[in-house]
Amino acid sequence: MAFYRDVLGIPEVYYQGHLTDPAVGRLLGMPENAATRFAIVKGAGPALGMVGLFEIVNHTPPALSRAAAGLSGGETCLVFYHRDLTALTERLQDGDYQIVCPAIPLQVGENFQSTEMTFRDPDGVMINCIERDPDTVWNEQRFSR
Repeated sequence: MAFYRDVLGIPEVYYQGHLTDPAVGRLLGMPENAATRFAIVKGAGPALGMVGLFEIVNHTPPALSRAAAGLSGGETCLVFYHRDLTALTERLQDGDYQIVCPAIPLQVGENFQSTEMTFRDPDGVMINCIERDPDTVWNEQRFSR
């Protein structure tokens, strides 16, 4: 939670707690008696996209196999907008997180270029950040549909 709040700047905990319902084990592909500590975090505004952080507290999930620097086959990559990739890079470096690719320009289609970077969270999950104000994106999307 500290990484997503302090490094990425995702400010809100939508819901958190402990779950022992057998359905949780089934949902996460664990034994039915798996107990789970969890937090669902989200950006400011409506809960249209959230990150679920789950810790199985009484079983050991199998280890993931990920490439050291790049994306592994079948791996998920989370994508977020971020206001300032320079400041984010500094926080990642201060915390000794793995930066897969520093901020670089990326041509997206014929008429749009973005600045993006990729890195891994403390559990090794690949994250792609696009430098753009999330509030601006929300306002543009809300009124253009």
